[in-house]
Amino acid sequence: MTIKQKLSTINHTTILGIKINLVSMVEAVDLVSNWIKKKGKHYIVTPNPEFIMAARQDQEFWDILNQADLAIPDGVGLKLARTQIKEIIPGVDLMEQLCQLFQ
Repeated sequence: MTIKQKLSTINHTTILGIKINLVSMVEAVDLVSNWIKKKGKHYIVTPNPEFIMAARQDQEFWDILNQADLAIPDGVGLKLARTQIKEIIPGVDLMEQLCQLFQ
């Protein structure tokens, strides 16, 4: 399965119109580590409640968040808003996991 196919199989939800991928930390690390091993560009966003509220007033920010290759839920408020979110994945924790993986 290609990375693009794998990403298309990841479910997502929206909170006030902002896409949030429904991934666990393990799934996010697996996906991003596969991106790193292959050529190409991808970007990850870490929406939290503050980002979502800011995006409501800023169309460019809205587009950036919604067009990301991966939008990990970064904030407890998102879990409270959508119970189908598997877990909160702080961006710093994802980066630490990736750094450990590629030491």
